[in-house]
Amino acid sequence: MNELLPYGLKTVLCAALLYAYYHLALRNRAFHQWNRFYLLLLIPLSLALPLARIEWQRPATVAEGPVRLLEVVSGGNELMDAAELPGRAPFDWALLLYGIYTVVGAVLLVRFGRALWQLRRLARSFPAQQVEGIRFIEAPVPGTPFSFLRTIFWNPAIDPASASGQQILEHELVHVREGHSFDKLFVQGVLVLSWFNPVFWLVRRELDLVHEFIADRKAVADGDASTLARLILQVASPQHYAGLANPFFHNAIKRRIYMLNHTQRARMQYAGRILALPLLAVVGFAFALRSSSQAQAPAKGPDEPFVVVIDAGHGKMANGQWNGARGGGLYEDQVTLGIARRIEALNADPNLRIVLTRKDDASVPLRERTELAKKEGAGLFLSLH
Repeated sequence: MNELLPYGLKTVLCAALLYAYYHLALRNRAFHQWNRFYLLLLIPLSLALPLARIEWQRPATVAEGPVRLLEVVSGGNELMDAAELPGRAPFDWALLLYGIYTVVGAVLLVRFGRALWQLRRLARSFPAQQVEGIRFIEAPVPGTPFSFLRTIFWNPAIDPASASGQQILEHELVHVREGHSFDKLFVQGVLVLSWFNPVFWLVRRELDLVHEFIADRKAVADGDASTLARLILQVASPQHYAGLANPFFHNAIKRRIYMLNHTQRARMQYAGRILALPLLAVVGFAFALRSSSQAQAPAKGPDEPFVVVIDAGHGKMANGQWNGARGGGLYEDQVTLGIARRIEALNADPNLRIVLTRKDDASVPLRERTELAKKEGAGLFLSLH
């Protein structure tokens, strides 16, 4: 769960950047197919880019490593008593967020399934005709005509032989041939899992309008745009079936009529679309780049031995008392010093030099151990306790 929250925030940020480009450069432009595929591509890119990894190695000097270590640990001369205080366990906010995520996702999944069930029940309630692989169902219910997958639900009050009926029929056929229902199913499925991403809800709304722009434009390719514009003005209140159907009477009337009569110069179309390529490259690189430090040991000459500083912990305090624990007739201070001396005596490698922080029973202050490690240029600091 701790990893899911940062990932979710990254998907929102990535989607917001990509959608901002759409809103500024592509929205209300005449290249509807390009806009459709851009909006569909925006979702998987927003989900995938935060998972990408491009490692960038940067060197990091660790010459002061042993010194930094000594500065943050407590010295052997300091006694720190830690007591566990009884108390109430902290509230698990991550578990609460996970519960909210699961509940909302479950509600959306139920709504999704209910919408599919309603469409299936409606399709079985009225007789159907099969024409060139497309089912036509006359359904005198509010919201018709609309289409879903390869089925068109037609309102018998509209004469398909009339000029307006022909344009409405062609409009719905475009939805079927273009597979707009598959776009809706894909986006709705993503929203069940990523409902917390507000940009995806904007994408769904905008994609629904782009579908209408495509169908409107193709429905009047060889006809009168004014006739279809008048039909659009006759707005009904359709049953949306959780956004899965493609109703002819759709909202955003002003934009539909504007796009129905809008033309765009070819040069402007090309410029607006080509700008998406560098944007995708920049966003992808920014989210995939990861900086990692590559530690480098301090440079040494070819004949200079590697220095290991061994710190025999504890030692006799100024008042003559031992600082370490006692067991078996020996103090911890004596045992650690004996081990350190034995390691030093066994070293026969000319390329390895052993330095002891203390060579007798007397305790050495933390500051002196720090200065010794720095002075000797220690490549390794080993503390025995």
